[in-house]
Amino acid sequence: MYRAILYPNEGVNHGYETYLIQTSDGDTYIGVIGFETSTDLTLKLLGGTTQKIAKAAIKDRAKLDTSLMPGFGESLSKRDLVDLVQYPEALK
Repeated sequence: MYRAILYPNEGVNHGYETYLIQTSDGDTYIGVIGFETSTDLTLKLLGGTTQKIAKAAIKDRAKLDTSLMPGFGESLSKRDLVDLVQYPEALK
């Protein structure tokens, strides 16, 4: 759990891969593909919003090596990190 919080790019689970989508209109989106049909895809963006994009409008689609989850290594104190990992155990 500690490594996943400190280094989120080490292991991105299947279904949570980050994609860069560029449209023919010049728009760029970075997110996780939530739903995909033969004509559209819905991208889950940072902050919990979604963006539906017509596949016909997609100019480029690239899978990124990075996670949408930011690394918290520099922003959390050791005590905060321990508290964050132990908190779910306290809920049981």
